Amino acid sequence: MDLEKIISNYLWREIEKLKSSMPKHRRSLKELLESNETYVLTNDEVRIVFDKDELVEFSKYVPERYWDKVLLPLILVRDPRLGPGMFEVLASEIEKRALLKILGENSYYEGEKLILRTDQVEKLLKKFKSLIHIVILFRTDTP
Repeated sequence: MDLEKIISNYLWREIEKLKSSMPKHRRSLKELLESNETYVLTNDEVRIVFDKDELVEFSKYVPERYWDKVLLPLILVRDPRLGPGMFEVLASEIEKRALLKILGENSYYEGEKLILRTDQVEKLLKKFKSLIHIVILFRTDTP
């Protein structure tokens, strides 16, 4: 087996590991508030459990008519191409607006993207650590 094939196989295994930690499905805020089972499963069958108090607190930042449109966990991506300490929020417009309300400060959109700084992510995690899933990308092909 040549070196290129070994590296390729290794990278695919690492990608599979990353995918395995991602939620299989996201659940609506409304469903989670009404349920006694406040969790989702990852692709490798691990539970991501949501704190009920955090769900109730988060719901205060979303008009009730949109609770069925807000899906959890919220996914933040740390991508080195964004620059040091920057995270992209993979979320709907409603979810992004809720996060901006929570932060109570200016963040910025880059096209359709909501980009947060590390200090903003820390603020969100202090309040809603069970509702946020962070993905860290590693790239060797950054321009």
